[in-house]
Amino acid sequence: MAREVKGASRWANQMIALSRGLRFVQPALINGSVGLVLAPRGKLSRALIFTFATAKVARVEVIGDPAHLRELDIAVL
Repeated sequence: MAREVKGASRWANQMIALSRGLRFVQPALINGSVGLVLAPRGKLSRALIFTFATAKVARVEVIGDPAHLRELDIAVL
């Protein structure tokens, strides 16, 4: 289910809530874009893909669907 969160402070609060308890966060190239992968206990659970505009994060796509995660080309940095 897609959900949109607008505004830097609202997004930051959502990201903090999402990241609590996750020990494994790694920068990665995801389908050629800058992103993060979250893999607690070594199991990929989320991928975050960042889109930039004028040197700022303009959009973050959070992918958690297992079928969609399997389709991603991920290169951990």
